[in-house]
Amino acid sequence: MLFHLTVFLNFVLICWSQTIPIISYISKDQEVNLGDTLDLQCSAKNAKDYIVFWQKVNPSEQLISGKELLIVRDPRITIYYHYDDDAWATIEIKDVTENHAGIYKCSISSENTPSATVELRVRIPPEITDNSTNSVIAIEGESVELKCFAMGYPQPRIFWRREDNAVLPTEERFHHGNVLKISSVRKEDRGTYFCVAENLAGKVRRSVQVEVLFSPLITVEQERVGQVLQSDVELQCHIQASPRAEIEWMKDGNLVYNNMYTRILFNYTEDGSVNTTLKIMKIEKRHFGNYSCKAANSLGSNLKTINLYETDHLESSEKCANKSAPEITGITEEQVVIKVGGMIKLQCSSQYSHNVVVIWSKLSVTSTSPLNKLDFIISSGNVLIAKDDRISLNHNQTFNSNSPLQHSTTSTLQIKNAQETDSGKYQCLIASPGGIPVTRDVKVKVNPA
Repeated sequence: MLFHLTVFLNFVLICWSQTIPIISYISKDQEVNLGDTLDLQCSAKNAKDYIVFWQKVNPSEQLISGKELLIVRDPRITIYYHYDDDAWATIEIKDVTENHAGIYKCSISSENTPSATVELRVRIPPEITDNSTNSVIAIEGESVELKCFAMGYPQPRIFWRREDNAVLPTEERFHHGNVLKISSVRKEDRGTYFCVAENLAGKVRRSVQVEVLFSPLITVEQERVGQVLQSDVELQCHIQASPRAEIEWMKDGNLVYNNMYTRILFNYTEDGSVNTTLKIMKIEKRHFGNYSCKAANSLGSNLKTINLYETDHLESSEKCANKSAPEITGITEEQVVIKVGGMIKLQCSSQYSHNVVVIWSKLSVTSTSPLNKLDFIISSGNVLIAKDDRISLNHNQTFNSNSPLQHSTTSTLQIKNAQETDSGKYQCLIASPGGIPVTRDVKVKVNPA
């Protein structure tokens, strides 16, 4: 009797389970990028007489579809229904936005309303927020904190680096974290820092300028300079200061001014430092003595003294004259051969104790001297003269840290989409104040493609 009752109940249960509507399948949780297209699928058994519908339940409730009808007003969303043994309801979302992220629920409009949910996560590229550091001005020795915060999904990872990936004050090339702390900032720490935020959806960076204020630092290459009477001499100081310093030259404690015997020159460099030169012409006995260059700003002052003494050795004068001529230390090979459509790249480097002017020109066939009036001058210094969109110029100047008065200048001339008419002899001419120009030639041959 009990056996028959059990069989009967199982039979009833099986029949009942074959008629009650249930969710038989729903898509797995999805994580997509902005702009992607995706499908959310839901399958229901025993639901042909019921409505299978979608709604968004998080972060806020929103009915998406009814009986084969799209309710939500969103041109990016489409609803598809089809029937086989099961009833299928599919949401297609095109060009996904951040607002589409959330939890979606597929339900059946039966008495017990069976349902299932799927989560849609949308990856959002990082965006550095406004409460991040833009720039910092600090006095040397102070503590500095650079802060960076970013929004996005997944939560962006943040790291710091310097321009050209130079070593950070923390003695590492990359510092991971929102805050980069410099305990005692130095003048060497000034420059551009980058906050980089990245996640699976992308990467973004923001530059942060760090300016360090410090009292003047003066460097001289020679503290004693000898010269013969009736010759010229140049005394030089290299000055670093922030803010910019007021600079004076003095002789034996008295100010020196520009006149027929003395001339004071200033050269302000890209890194904010200054090279100042006191040029004394046709030296007389009264010109010998102690000369000082003095620099002062709001944080302090500094002074360096150079002793100018008389010498009767003509060799000293000749050495000084030789020093006034720049030297070409590097040049593109003497002959460059490329095909039509290629790029001509010519490079010329020089070292000198003053600023130099680098002049690129294409020589005429009859040219025998620098800057012949028939030559075609392409550039002068960092100024491109040639009116040709194919031509570009990169003029770079650096200083030797062991010898701040020694300049290194590199000028690179590039001609894109080279033509046969670009063939010829190109000349790099380097000139300096009071020096003899030096030149080097490069032959360029552009062959047919």
